[in-house]
Amino acid sequence: SLPTVKEDIYGRKRDAEGNILPDPIEQEATAAGQKYIPPHQRALMAAASAGTNEKQAEILARLLKQCKGLLNRLSEANLHKIAAGIEALYMKNSRYNMNETLTRLLQEALLGPTRTQERMVQEHMVLLAYLHAQIGSEIGAHFLQTFVELFDGHLKDGHLASLAVEDKQLNNVVLLLCYMYIFKIYELSLLMELISRLADSLCEKTVECLLLIFQSIGFRLRKDDPLAFKTMMQNVQSKIAAAPLELKENPRLRFMVDILNAVKNNNMNKLPQYDPELAENLRKRLKAMLKNDRYVVTLNIALADLLRADKVGKWWIVGSAWTGNLNEMGTASKQKPNQSGSSAGFAD
Repeated sequence: SLPTVKEDIYGRKRDAEGNILPDPIEQEATAAGQKYIPPHQRALMAAASAGTNEKQAEILARLLKQCKGLLNRLSEANLHKIAAGIEALYMKNSRYNMNETLTRLLQEALLGPTRTQERMVQEHMVLLAYLHAQIGSEIGAHFLQTFVELFDGHLKDGHLASLAVEDKQLNNVVLLLCYMYIFKIYELSLLMELISRLADSLCEKTVECLLLIFQSIGFRLRKDDPLAFKTMMQNVQSKIAAAPLELKENPRLRFMVDILNAVKNNNMNKLPQYDPELAENLRKRLKAMLKNDRYVVTLNIALADLLRADKVGKWWIVGSAWTGNLNEMGTASKQKPNQSGSSAGFAD
């Protein structure tokens, strides 16, 4: 038998008598108060979209290759040259594409399951500080949010318990955040919140991460704010006092307490591997590299604001929508980054 519904040359459906049948998509669009798009136009739009996606994939692949080529050559010696190359790519491409590309490359290079060299972390984080200063503070804010979300993900209930001590991904995230602080991308108050989160979830892995913080930048924290350091130390000690006996007897925990006491007493001899020279050299180099009176705007963001940014918005980015209650924002959040005092990080 002949089909009861046929399509005419315009793509319209007709019944056996030749009457035009209503298009269900048109009916839905009309009911929803939307503009109707004819079938042939829908097909053209779909083809155009596929072409756009293919073109976008080509752009991203080329960008990935360019950025990877630059990052693979990154070192203290050619920091300025590589930073200028990445900055030029930011000027030619969308910030979104650049942020996503660099996020992927940094995660691949620095956040693997084995421990990343501290020097490598320092060099990559000073590059971020340069881009943060030269292009805009939303660059640093993007990476800060990304790494803090990764940190938070590792500390979620259940995940931490299943994390093997040999797996160094959390350690690497912590080290990245340490050096983002050292290069003044964010304020000390946030780092203290991160340390508090580690102390609240005390186990062999978080003890290892606390030890890493105190060994890497403990003396710097003590110098930057002795009172905040003392408060943090008392908090960590109280969490240790309440820990199970098995954890208290863990050699890593005992070593971490020794290191914390050495930092408190400013005893650098207890940390033979502590070498702040490279970070200090990179800080000086960064300051010399910045042009047109640019400087690192230190972000003053609370942990809670970063973790709910995708729901309520990012008040720290100019032009970003904010849907939270301003009266409920944390104390740190109320003090929005100000340009006048933010360059102090490189004055000392």
